[in-house]
Amino acid sequence: MRISTTQLEGFRRWRAMEFVTVEEIEETIRGDLVQTPAMVKGGALHDVVAFPDRYHDPRAGIFVHRDRRNKPTGWRFGYQSINDLRHAIGAHVVELKTEFEVAGHTIVAKADGLTGREVHELKVRGKVPFEPDWFVDSFQWRIYALAFKAGAVTYHLVTVDDDGPDGVAVVETHQKLTNYPYPSMAAEVRALVLDFADFARSRNLEGYLGEEEE
Repeated sequence: MRISTTQLEGFRRWRAMEFVTVEEIEETIRGDLVQTPAMVKGGALHDVVAFPDRYHDPRAGIFVHRDRRNKPTGWRFGYQSINDLRHAIGAHVVELKTEFEVAGHTIVAKADGLTGREVHELKVRGKVPFEPDWFVDSFQWRIYALAFKAGAVTYHLVTVDDDGPDGVAVVETHQKLTNYPYPSMAAEVRALVLDFADFARSRNLEGYLGEEEE
């Protein structure tokens, strides 16, 4: 099977009863999961940080996000706010993709940046108390550490104030959380992959996990 990191982490969260339903897991596998407003916001911020020249509107002095059809998504970000975030991350944020094999299955990993042996991942979180265990427990960073042979995986956790003047959003806070590989990590990822594969077979979903692009 060809399995994405997103699918594996969603499966883990479902088993851990972390606000993910089995229906959402199945939709993720089939590729028909509808994006939530929070997912759209996170995607827009990531795009603007990764490709600032693409979205910069010099006349308005802001970044205007557009979809693949070049239509505005409604998300606009302050110019200085985005530049400050890029400087704070200290890495050129671009989508890095790689694949590797675990227990006979192809695992697809897409990270937001890499400097040396440190992987960077940008996350937009809600305005709720910071819960580091949410990101420490995640298998996303474990998979990225294996996929990119990284010595560290750093989450850049930001909150966005979208109530600014003229509807221009700005980055409100930026926190960093770094996780490091450990000896039993590869075995734990392997066990998760095998359990996910068994789940997909039990639901007759393995046909959606072929060699197509995710």
